[in-house]
Amino acid sequence: MPTFGEIVKHRREELQLTQQELAEKLGYSSSTTISRIENGSRDVPQKQVAKIAQVLDMDPASLITLQIESVPKQESIEEAKMRRLYAYYKALTEVQQKSIIEQMEYMDWKNKEEEGGGK
Repeated sequence: MPTFGEIVKHRREELQLTQQELAEKLGYSSSTTISRIENGSRDVPQKQVAKIAQVLDMDPASLITLQIESVPKQESIEEAKMRRLYAYYKALTEVQQKSIIEQMEYMDWKNKEEEGGGK
């Protein structure tokens, strides 16, 4: 049966998160804490188990009962990219969001223009 740390590592890797990214999402200042959780050298308080489960998009019972088969289906690479892009977007100011949208619209227009042979 997998350990708590093995399940955390397995799910983190499925979500294509680094230890540092997971640490930041959980409010830790460095990836060392995640490394220790994953290798079993750090105990995790029960309230932190729920937070880890939330960040990893898991049912907390999956972590507590150590049932790796309860881990949700791996999201596709495309879904992971979109989730990350959305998180970055949401962290921007309204002005920055507008600027990003304008840039994307311009790139889309430019791509269509190039595909159409400059028409």
